[in-house]
Amino acid sequence: NKAQVCERAYNEAIAVFKKLGYETVEVKLPEMPYDTAVSIIVAAEGASAHENFIRGERFQMLADAHQVAGFTAALAVPAVDYLWAMRLRSEALKANAIWEKCDCLFTPVFYHGPPRADKSLNDGFELMGGDDGPANLLGWPSIAFPIGFEDGLPLGGQIIAPAMREDVCYGVACDFQRETEFHKRVPPGAGA
Repeated sequence: NKAQVCERAYNEAIAVFKKLGYETVEVKLPEMPYDTAVSIIVAAEGASAHENFIRGERFQMLADAHQVAGFTAALAVPAVDYLWAMRLRSEALKANAIWEKCDCLFTPVFYHGPPRADKSLNDGFELMGGDDGPANLLGWPSIAFPIGFEDGLPLGGQIIAPAMREDVCYGVACDFQRETEFHKRVPPGAGA
């Protein structure tokens, strides 16, 4: 089972961190509809940033029909939804309390290998890892790096840190890569 392969790689990565002297603790974020708020904000702000392209002649040339539909729908995000999402962003600041218990979070990127480039991008978003939303909503930096392989393709782990602490993400990822060789492997068909 693909999820079990990822879970094994994730647990082996935690063992590497423990070997390096990192202390690991279980933490829980406050439950909120982070993903809903992020989706609304990203849609509205993305449509605003790319409005000229979306309304332009070349837009219909996009190969992925889901992207065309998504961008088109994003032009019509209701203002009340956008303002609700912005209010939730303020409420979500409570999630910053997690940094009193830990310096960073370690999560899988996906619970499977990377999605195929010749498939719809939507196919890759099932079994997402990550932090379930507050990082995107609150501007927490993250770095992704390979922690194992599934069918020759890399499995990703992710370090998430408090806002403005990119140095933590970088340092932890570097420590992991000094102890492992996953970042040196080239997936089949990727070239050298």
